[in-house]
Amino acid sequence: MGKILKPAWLYKSCPFLPQKRPVLVVKALYGIKSSKVRWHDRFADAMRDDGWFPCKAEPDLWLKDVGDHDEITSLYVDDTLYSSKNPSDFTDRFDNKHNFKFKHVGELDYFLGANIERNEKAGGKLTFGLRTYIAKILENYQRMLGELPKHSKCPMEPEDHPEIDQSLLLAEEGIKKYQSIMGMLQWAVTLG
Repeated sequence: MGKILKPAWLYKSCPFLPQKRPVLVVKALYGIKSSKVRWHDRFADAMRDDGWFPCKAEPDLWLKDVGDHDEITSLYVDDTLYSSKNPSDFTDRFDNKHNFKFKHVGELDYFLGANIERNEKAGGKLTFGLRTYIAKILENYQRMLGELPKHSKCPMEPEDHPEIDQSLLLAEEGIKKYQSIMGMLQWAVTLG
């Protein structure tokens, strides 16, 4: 959690109190608008304190020369990707010195929706794929709509004319489902 710049008050319902009570926020909490910024600031301060410097072209890419190799850390909101000969040095140091708790520490196999695999046939190079994320999209689609999408080789029917579509507009629930599906598809396209 990050430190907040000034005290903030929320009105929170507590199960043991008859009405809402003011609550003083002293740390950035998940769901508060400024939490991401405060967390990012705290992480950046810890990185600088540990001798890292941000890349000029991409400030969420952090670099550190440790003599015989360079270490690289990439930050995406609160997901961290770290590359080094001794990865446990980083996680142990940041846990002990800066009180960061890392989850899923180990060989990279999945990051931000993408499968990461080492291809031994290609000299041990890392490959990037969306197999797991696409499976999650299909699972969510089936859960929301009760069936899988029909198979197609192109995104639209060849004789389809959406500009003359007279379908009824979606209700609130349908809009939420549509936005959810579009968000998942946009992320799949972003990942490549």
